[in-house]
Amino acid sequence: MPLCGPKCSICWLLLSVWGCIMLGFMGLFLRIHAATFIEDLPITEKDLVAKEFSMDFVYSKFNQAGNNCFVAAGVYVAVLVFSFIQYKMNMRANYVMQ
Repeated sequence: MPLCGPKCSICWLLLSVWGCIMLGFMGLFLRIHAATFIEDLPITEKDLVAKEFSMDFVYSKFNQAGNNCFVAAGVYVAVLVFSFIQYKMNMRANYVMQ
């Protein structure tokens, strides 16, 4: 018994594919320390004036943000699997009804 309709499952399928691609690339670029993402790192002014502020600290923030992107991409993979199953269940239910 499907939980959502065929159009809703296709919509979530497409959104989750895009989310996986986008977050996968963002995680990859954060892992290679792309300077474009420096403004998105969780660094406060207090961290900037601290004596222990170094490039290792910045690289650890890049890696942390990259890990967060990969975790979010994993959630999108779970949504992708769920929506694909829902789509198949809807197609099977429509085939049986005809």
